Amino acid sequence: MDPELQRIMRKKMLELMKKMEEEKKKEEQRKKIEQQKMAIMQAVLMPDAYKYFLELKKNKPTVARKIEDVIIYLFINRRLVTKVDLIDIKRLERRIEGREPVIMIKRRGEDEVKTLSEALKSDENKSD
Repeated sequence: MDPELQRIMRKKMLELMKKMEEEKKKEEQRKKIEQQKMAIMQAVLMPDAYKYFLELKKNKPTVARKIEDVIIYLFINRRLVTKVDLIDIKRLERRIEGREPVIMIKRRGEDEVKTLSEALKSDENKSD
């Protein structure tokens, strides 16, 4: 083999090994940060809220990431006075998704569940 070709090949191999090492370090750093975030979340969330958060992380990863960012921001800036409960997590989820709270009504003797506005409209139509 030509010595010049061998030199070029060694140089490329060294560059590739260096790049792989850097990627490995970045991945380890990312995993370490993720573990720290999860430790914070477990510390500041009530057990039922933490369980719900883990389910959210599987089913709605973008929403879970935003909730995680908010809670960690509040934790870092010492704005959390008490542990975060399930209601707070669900409230954050609805706010991030842009959903408003809905009151559902099921009347005795009826199988149908209606929203409050639907129930009021049907009552209004019955009285006319």
